[in-house]
Amino acid sequence: MDYSKTLEVLEGDIWEEPEFKSHLVTTCHQLRKTPLKNLTAENLRMLIGQEIGLVYVIPLAVDILENQLLVSGDMYEGDLLCSLSGVGSQFWDSNAELKARAFDLIHSIDSALETLQRAKRGLEGNISW
Repeated sequence: MDYSKTLEVLEGDIWEEPEFKSHLVTTCHQLRKTPLKNLTAENLRMLIGQEIGLVYVIPLAVDILENQLLVSGDMYEGDLLCSLSGVGSQFWDSNAELKARAFDLIHSIDSALETLQRAKRGLEGNISW
């Protein structure tokens, strides 16, 4: 995939200017004109949440998450990962490799939670209030 291209170019679909001028709508329209390589975690979170260009933005999101599982956009730690949970099974069923990578991310979360629970129990046993 050519990350210097925009969603408009990759999809061959240039949207008309939005009639509804909310922050979300105008931002999503602008992000479709942004080269993929310039999209941030927040941009990806927003596009995924609006189901825009999923076939192009989810691979980028998964790449980022594989390097920093709890990366945050503008909302909270892990918000990009949470945005993936809203993607329907139809997308995942049509994209087996991405589905496998997403499952690996889920297993990473499980391992991290188990480690944190052990650390928490150890810390609680060593601190007296």
